[in-house]
Amino acid sequence: MRTGASPRMTLPNVGLLNPLHGSRRVKVWLALPAFVFIIAGIIYPSGYLLYNSMTAWSLTRLDLGQTFIGLDNYAKLLADQRFYSSLSITATFTIATTSIQTVLGVSLALLLNRNIRGEGLVRTLLLIPWLTAPFISGFNFRFMMAPNIGVIAQVLEFLGFDAITQASILGSPKSALGAIILVHVWNGVPGTMLVVTGGLKTIPEELYLAARVDGADRWQLLRYITLPLVRYAVLISAFLTTLFIFKAFEMIFIMTGGGPGDSTEVLAVYQYWVGIRTLNIGYGSSIAVVQLVVAFIVSIIYARLMFSQAD
Repeated sequence: MRTGASPRMTLPNVGLLNPLHGSRRVKVWLALPAFVFIIAGIIYPSGYLLYNSMTAWSLTRLDLGQTFIGLDNYAKLLADQRFYSSLSITATFTIATTSIQTVLGVSLALLLNRNIRGEGLVRTLLLIPWLTAPFISGFNFRFMMAPNIGVIAQVLEFLGFDAITQASILGSPKSALGAIILVHVWNGVPGTMLVVTGGLKTIPEELYLAARVDGADRWQLLRYITLPLVRYAVLISAFLTTLFIFKAFEMIFIMTGGGPGDSTEVLAVYQYWVGIRTLNIGYGSSIAVVQLVVAFIVSIIYARLMFSQAD
């Protein structure tokens, strides 16, 4: 009888004969397109933008080319009162639009989640503003708010708001920003409603049945079941809205161009005037970098909130 330890079986470490080796190769090939996209679509453009922001590069003086000047553009930004004004307007515009849009979107989602008659038709009609391109909405509302001939201006004048309509809604610094906020809310509320509706559909009906058996009324169902379970969807919607509004440009530029004065000049519009109209690419790039950094910080804040809600 043969004694001793039997020889140990090992998998040959050759190509696809080793399943572990093969799985690693598959993972690398599957992840490769994502890495290429990150490098080509995010890292390289961001790095190029950062480099441009550290140069004195104006297309009005192509003979001078690009001159590296370090952080001089950022030092200029710190002394630029117009930059601070546009940053403040952007913060006001973003916070107000996101808050109003979130409240209205959640309210509509809750209302249409009650299986009312014609819910599908109403939901489809409410999606029309969301499917309309921002520049088209901007053109439409610019004419609708025009003095004398605009439908909205005529309605406000009929209601007794003559002080606003005489100077035109978009021609007054007191009303222009508010009008742009409302138009963006009109354009974005259906998107918020759609995201929150998806969250509402994931709530098990058994929770409501059990709560009703225990004597819970509608307010208690909303407060202790619906809102806590849909808060993650609300946060995702608010996050997407914040990023979209923070970089908003087309609708604002078409409706007011940043005016009257600089009352609606958000960062994106100011960046356009500096980088495109005056052809100062270096200084315009520094504004874009600041906008990118602020958006990144806001994204981190939202991500922490969403991860905390998921736990």
